[in-house]
Amino acid sequence: MMVVAATAIIIALMGLFSHLYQNNYTDRERIIIKDFAYSIQNEFIMAAKSKSGYVRQIELPNKIEGINYNIAIYNESLLFINSTNQYISSRIPTTSGQVLVGQNTIKNINNSICINC
Repeated sequence: MMVVAATAIIIALMGLFSHLYQNNYTDRERIIIKDFAYSIQNEFIMAAKSKSGYVRQIELPNKIEGINYNIAIYNESLLFINSTNQYISSRIPTTSGQVLVGQNTIKNINNSICINC
């Protein structure tokens, strides 16, 4: 009888720790993706605030701290980044072109922002 009770307690504790670990992992992933989105958003803001002729190369990694992600610009003013568990959108200045994982060139040409165009 004691063995059954001890086994039940151990299984309950394992379930609790598993749940806490998953929550911690999800929170960590959310923070990492959000910080990455803000850093990319700032690249677009910096280009918009710069003078015409501004050119900057930015490298987007294949993974962010081991997390797979996708990145895209929608309607020329929303930056979307998603991973398995997270989805982040950030407003950016009106931008033509498409952002890519890997090497990107962001430009201010006649006060219009473009990336990879």
